[in-house]
Amino acid sequence: MKSKDLACYLLWIGLMLAASHAFAQEVQSINLVAERRRISAERTIHESAFLQSERLCYARFAVSDCLHQARQNRRAVLDPLRRQELVLNEMERKLKAFSAMNRIQEKVSAQQPKSPDVVPLRNGPISAP
Repeated sequence: MKSKDLACYLLWIGLMLAASHAFAQEVQSINLVAERRRISAERTIHESAFLQSERLCYARFAVSDCLHQARQNRRAVLDPLRRQELVLNEMERKLKAFSAMNRIQEKVSAQQPKSPDVVPLRNGPISAP
């Protein structure tokens, strides 16, 4: 890899890390495992309520209409939970990508040769402006 390409690549990685740093702080403040447990618990509660209403529907005369209504109610409750779960999945993917970018940057910076502290002077006399 040419030094110019490497410099551009490192700049790109730096910009990506800076942009995703704020996101990583937000994700760290949210406990993803606890949120998944909460969603799962709510889903279990609503599924058991649906099963109960489904059992009640079979005791009625108009079973089809009752089941249709029960399914609509279940979708109305479970759809927001599914959206929350999708947001958590996206946050988790972004956090993994952020970690991967950090590992790549550390690997690339470790492979770069260290620049000397002494800068060579130009050949020839220095002209005053």
